[in-house]
Amino acid sequence: MANLQRVLSGELLLNEEYTLQTGAESSPLTVVVAASPIVRHEQVVGMRGIAVDVTERLSVEQLAKENSEKFKRLYQEYQALLDHIPDAITLYRPDLTVVRSNQGAARLLSLPVTELPGTHCSALWVGCSAAGDHCPVDRCFASGQVEQAFTKTDDGRSWHVRAFPVCNKDGERVNVISLASDVTRQRQLEQEASRANHLASLGELAAGVAHEINNPINGIINYAQILADDRQIGEDNREVLRGITEEGERIANIVYNLLSFARDRHETKTPVSPGEVLAATLALTESQLRKDKVLLEINVDPGLPLVNAHFQQLQQVMLNIISNARYALNQRYPEDHEGKTFTISSELVQDVAEARVRLVFHDGGTGIPAHQLPKILDPFYTTKPSGSGTGLGLSISHGIIEDHGGRLGIESIEGHYTKVTIELPIAKGNELI
Repeated sequence: MANLQRVLSGELLLNEEYTLQTGAESSPLTVVVAASPIVRHEQVVGMRGIAVDVTERLSVEQLAKENSEKFKRLYQEYQALLDHIPDAITLYRPDLTVVRSNQGAARLLSLPVTELPGTHCSALWVGCSAAGDHCPVDRCFASGQVEQAFTKTDDGRSWHVRAFPVCNKDGERVNVISLASDVTRQRQLEQEASRANHLASLGELAAGVAHEINNPINGIINYAQILADDRQIGEDNREVLRGITEEGERIANIVYNLLSFARDRHETKTPVSPGEVLAATLALTESQLRKDKVLLEINVDPGLPLVNAHFQQLQQVMLNIISNARYALNQRYPEDHEGKTFTISSELVQDVAEARVRLVFHDGGTGIPAHQLPKILDPFYTTKPSGSGTGLGLSISHGIIEDHGGRLGIESIEGHYTKVTIELPIAKGNELI
């Protein structure tokens, strides 16, 4: 009523909102009132005004506001759902340009999510091996069916891409949603499993061949020794027979080491001599090192204490280290060179906790770049070109040494050398041989 008194005092009343209760059981009404004074002879003699019922309009506005907030909340939830999916989700137009993508696409493609809309798919998937007629998105637009493809990009990553059609109410294909998953690690694991199966088959074959060779070579050695003992054989022939015996024994030793390496590795740890493991490993690799003109220096104490270990697993570690050293030396020195040296040495170390045997493998090869050293023990990380290594050898070797309670360390300077150190705790009661 105070506002009405103001009008009677000569003021204008514009768009004042009032709530009216028209009955005990009826809903209140909201009205907007505008009023002006009636003036005659400079005296206010009354007022005129209009009241508009805005109850329904305000109800609609409130509903619209609530719906807008609900839509905004749902959109945020939907976007959060999409953005927390690690795969790349992308909506394409028929011209193969991007309508929208999730954060997963931005992460996997290394682009800001704001730059993706309007970009052609060929600009996103550089070097994609499924481009052109093999593109699953293009095929999905054409067929209206779910399409998929395994592809690789220029950065070496492998992808599984699936494309799903989006149709309007008339059944026309208006968009395609693609779901791209980075399956590089999965592919590597599959390839490694296949390679492991292949190597297992080769191991069985090698063991079988070794068994077949073993008997006749022993026969050759025995016959040569029998002939050498014959007094009627001249000294020249006896020298030849001694050579046959020595070479036969060398073959027999190689066969023995092949059979030893092919044995079942699920045996328990036993006290073994690190020197014997190294000798068995070198028996399998020395000829290749000689062929590559690698200057091998062995400074290993033959009386090293025993360590509690799996013989074949330690042999696997040493084979990997020697193989890596040989590769690095051949990369730096493809031909004969005085710097093409590979040194293996040993020492005993003692700290507060325990005594350990330390084996050091030092090669004068290409070395490892400093920025790669922190990752060198990671699974699938390799410094070799594609196809030359799996990136698993050092990772597996590191795991084997840790399982033995030891340590595997790598020190390297690019262009100069790499030094791999193995430390293994001495078996209890075997401190001296």
